[in-house]
Amino acid sequence: MKKVKITNLRDIFKQLPKNFILLVISSVENYISANLEILRVLLNEMKISGVYITINRPYASLCKILKQNGINIEKLYFIDCVSSLAGMPVEKTEKCRFLKGPSALTDIGIDLSELMEEIKKPCFLFLDSISTLLTYNSAEAVVSFSHLLITKMRLKGLMGVIITLEKESEPYKIITQFCDKVIEVK
Repeated sequence: MKKVKITNLRDIFKQLPKNFILLVISSVENYISANLEILRVLLNEMKISGVYITINRPYASLCKILKQNGINIEKLYFIDCVSSLAGMPVEKTEKCRFLKGPSALTDIGIDLSELMEEIKKPCFLFLDSISTLLTYNSAEAVVSFSHLLITKMRLKGLMGVIITLEKESEPYKIITQFCDKVIEVK
């Protein structure tokens, strides 16, 4: 596992294979900065369409943060697993699918499959985050879901970025073997 500075994330993407799966381990302190830099590279520089599965922040809040930080979200679609759980009013939009919560792993998979068919390639998937999924699901369910997700990405020729805050858990150790590269952001 390579430790990289947030400012060097751009260089990491240049070294990855065409349809990569990248596992990013971040500290709580670097979490938002790392996410923003990754999305800046994928959306603003590489100009790739993407699907952001948000487990941590509601869609409206996340869009506001991304826009405030100069991230072009025109080509970004969302699967929001947190707004309904928090009791926030949700209106279906062209850019976002709202699910009942982070424990709805099957629904995430179904919505993702549908979006992958609709979005122009090349495309990436951004999963935020495995750590939070473990709060709502068993470790076995998260590992199975992650494996299924990564297999779908590979079959569809998608790039993938998976974020986690934990590196010592059993799910982390298993998920690393599915990924092309694992980096720790410092």
